[in-house]
Amino acid sequence: MRLVTWLAVVYFVYQASQSLLVRVAFSWNDSHPDLDRVDAVLGLLSRVMEAVGLHRDLDKLTANDLDEINKERTKFRETLNLLGDSFAPKPLHDCWRQKTCIPRNVSIDAADGKRKVRGTVVQPLTKASGKKRLVVYFHAGGAVLGDAFNSPLAYALAHTLDAVVVSVEYRKSPESRYPAAVEDGYEMLLWAFENGQALGADISKMTLAGDSAGGMLTAATALMLKERKPELKVHQLIMIIPMLGPVLSRSYVKYENIHLLPLRQMGFFWDMYTTNVYDCVIDPLCSPVSAKIEQIKGIADRALVIPAKADVLHDEAIEFARKMELAGVKVTTVESRGTHIGVLLFDDLLSDERVLSALK
Repeated sequence: MRLVTWLAVVYFVYQASQSLLVRVAFSWNDSHPDLDRVDAVLGLLSRVMEAVGLHRDLDKLTANDLDEINKERTKFRETLNLLGDSFAPKPLHDCWRQKTCIPRNVSIDAADGKRKVRGTVVQPLTKASGKKRLVVYFHAGGAVLGDAFNSPLAYALAHTLDAVVVSVEYRKSPESRYPAAVEDGYEMLLWAFENGQALGADISKMTLAGDSAGGMLTAATALMLKERKPELKVHQLIMIIPMLGPVLSRSYVKYENIHLLPLRQMGFFWDMYTTNVYDCVIDPLCSPVSAKIEQIKGIADRALVIPAKADVLHDEAIEFARKMELAGVKVTTVESRGTHIGVLLFDDLLSDERVLSALK
């Protein structure tokens, strides 16, 4: 019976993936209809998957449920790989599956001498002359899920930008709470500055990039670098659907029940990430959207911010982009019509002319 149920869910998923409504969730086109109907379809899919054990609401877990959290990490990784194999365009798929890119794991000593910081370096197999762009990348997953090796956007950035991408395997919550992930990002960024030339990359165009929680770590690491080593300069920040602070903005209220990333799930991620959410709100390294204009000045020459319109995180991305502009950073903001998860799974953003123009 279990097999029959599972096959029925697979068939339902396949049929849903073919529907216009679900495709709108992953769309950049402003001419599409409202996303309420899309969310209704995806909500039905979510409930069916939960009923047969293929999905669960993370907010039902606590920091003590590490076995269950590890199961969710495995599911998250398997889902990304399945969707990548099924939907990724061939150029991105070839990079991800090591046909046109070479990923290798690295491990460096932290400054305190007590631990290692790990990551994956993705190098495209191209013969272009000159040094490649260097990108330090932070993966998505609410700082709880995800890993450096299996993040589709790390490979999308390597392929699209013909860049050397250093994907950071930062410590996860709740085992290692704030500021552990930011400290790991900072250590790997320093390593990238020191070893960029050996990687065949141009450190003068140092880029920090991340999606979702990785967008937060992108901003926080840039702020930490300015605070500790202002002589080192970041050329560009790329922040894709960034989660930037435990704040209740208008988009949190508007999309609080959207199935792909509801408010309650964001509450879970922030509860896991920090031991004191109230202290986090006033700490710019924990909640970058709370940073003052003066603190943001000089964190980068330019920035690309990509929020999703139907997303609880939309307004905080817009607010941080506004603050960066006031701080003198040259900012390009490109909104996706779709939802949070849609931006994560597909590389449409890296074929959009507005995005490509901002990345030059």
